[in-house]
Amino acid sequence: MRLIFRVLLTLALLIAAPAFAAEVPAGTILNAANLEELRNETLEGHKIGDMLTQATETMIRDLSLEMRLGPYVTVKKPQSMLDKTALYADDVTYDPSTRLISGYTSGIPFPELDEKDPDVAMKIIWNSFYSSILFVDSFQITAGTYVIDAEDGLERTNVIINNQLRMNHRTSLPPEVIGDGSIKNKIMLINIAPYDVAGTGALIQRYDDGRNDDSWAYIKSVRRIRRLSGNTWQDPIPTTDINNEDSGCLDIWPTWYPKYEFVEKRHVLLPTTNAAWTGQMPAEKLFKFDEYPHWNPDTHTDWQPREVWVINAVAPEGGTYGRKLLYYDPELVGSYFCEMFDKKDEFWRTFILATRQTKMADGDDGFIVGWQVAVDFQRLHGTAFTLDYAVQNDARVPVSDWNEDMLKRNKEFSEAALKRKYGESM
Repeated sequence: MRLIFRVLLTLALLIAAPAFAAEVPAGTILNAANLEELRNETLEGHKIGDMLTQATETMIRDLSLEMRLGPYVTVKKPQSMLDKTALYADDVTYDPSTRLISGYTSGIPFPELDEKDPDVAMKIIWNSFYSSILFVDSFQITAGTYVIDAEDGLERTNVIINNQLRMNHRTSLPPEVIGDGSIKNKIMLINIAPYDVAGTGALIQRYDDGRNDDSWAYIKSVRRIRRLSGNTWQDPIPTTDINNEDSGCLDIWPTWYPKYEFVEKRHVLLPTTNAAWTGQMPAEKLFKFDEYPHWNPDTHTDWQPREVWVINAVAPEGGTYGRKLLYYDPELVGSYFCEMFDKKDEFWRTFILATRQTKMADGDDGFIVGWQVAVDFQRLHGTAFTLDYAVQNDARVPVSDWNEDMLKRNKEFSEAALKRKYGESM
């Protein structure tokens, strides 16, 4: 009788015991066919279903995205940034009444974050604004832009130059400040292909005190440079599925958004520290242009579990968005994945940046974007971006390259011209 009781008790315990999730091996392809099967299995101890967001699950389930799952890889921050952080971070203070910081010189303003801090969301935004390891002292990038309709495929291809120069709070290239310290950075965007837009471009001057940007555009048809209104950061970038503010998910003076809320810390699957490939790849290999919805990346990139701090960024009344969810990665000191909601709080867009570790021209550890995808779920429209050439923190890059007259000399920033000046891409 006791033996029967023991057997019955053992069976009852086995039935009641929860099933342990299986660990999937690196290289597993997650797609719509196996999503439900793998949802409760784990990658490095984290349930796969728990690491999907509204955007990534929708892209897998409804839009044919395939993720190659890979292991977490530590990001190496530039040593120059770490050195400046150690030197200056103790001097930085945050004022909740103004939402501004003071005492900032260089490096990461708030290297130690506490999720119980009522001001942690705003401190994260200041970290991103000043210290994203993607936006270093200088970079010059040639990028392909592919505008895509989910049903009809590729609509348009552009090649653009994206040059940026940090004018203040520099970490690597001397001096720490260029000019009088009032300008944070300069951004030069130039179209170099196709022919109908080649030569058009804009220079944006971003201030370090919250003033609206100053902007200049080169109007090709009249061969003149025109001053523009600086309050264009909420405007769409023509033909694409992102706004001017969406570079790095949120590229604005921090207080232009009226409210930021810390939501949670969690793990999500992100295409970061790309271990599956190095160097540049043709766009036709990076993206599945021949398969619906035509903007999905191929499985060259590992999607890995990364711990992020989720911030709800409430947009201003007159803005395009209602709010954004920013997935801030403290190792990258920025958000390279975000989800956007419209004024009715309906899910609208996502922007995903796949980044990889590299070495900058100054020999320090760096990070660049391998590819980017923006998706408009309401229009079923997407924009894919490739990196064709990049140079970061090269001391040979002259400050004179960032002025409005250079907009007329776009041929000097072609990939071939940049290679002649600075060598092969990172």
